[in-house]
Amino acid sequence: MQMVLYYDEENDLGCGIFMDLMIGFSFSGTAQESWTGYRMDYEIPPNNEEYTGALAKTEDDLYGVTEYSESTEWDEEGRVINYVGRGVLDEGYTGEESSEPRDIITIHWEYDEETGLLTQRSYWRSAAVFATAGHVVESYFDEKERLEYEGSYITHGWYHVYYIYEGENTIPTYSLVLDECTGIVMPRFTRWVE
Repeated sequence: MQMVLYYDEENDLGCGIFMDLMIGFSFSGTAQESWTGYRMDYEIPPNNEEYTGALAKTEDDLYGVTEYSESTEWDEEGRVINYVGRGVLDEGYTGEESSEPRDIITIHWEYDEETGLLTQRSYWRSAAVFATAGHVVESYFDEKERLEYEGSYITHGWYHVYYIYEGENTIPTYSLVLDECTGIVMPRFTRWVE
């Protein structure tokens, strides 16, 4: 268990405990926003197609990277399990001259052994190419393959996003952001509308 949340919808008050730091948090007021998609939306590719959601498809995205190549791996069930984008970085990124390709983006997917449903996705991209914010993202999915939690590195700590669904909805009803900064967490609670 990472987090415990108590929310009083009628009075628009919430509190909880962030277990990683064993620290409490509280909030009053709920932002209401139109749903535009998940914060870090890396789509699951169709089986046996190259992965195209890695944020590295234009020359602008890959400035300073040459000889970019991609590889995608599937398991015996035809589900994507690994994506790797590699390239040669300009000397300005590394401080050394090298013609050896390096990993630029890696993504790994894990599935439940019994149900075959997606349970976890690990995303990494080179901080030298894309900067540090969001260069590491860990995503966890519920039993309906809906994104339930996403933690990402940001320069001052970690950015934790919890998605809360009602019933069979595929769009979250709420999200709770805990912005972890040097031993404290700053909450933001949002109600999403379509």
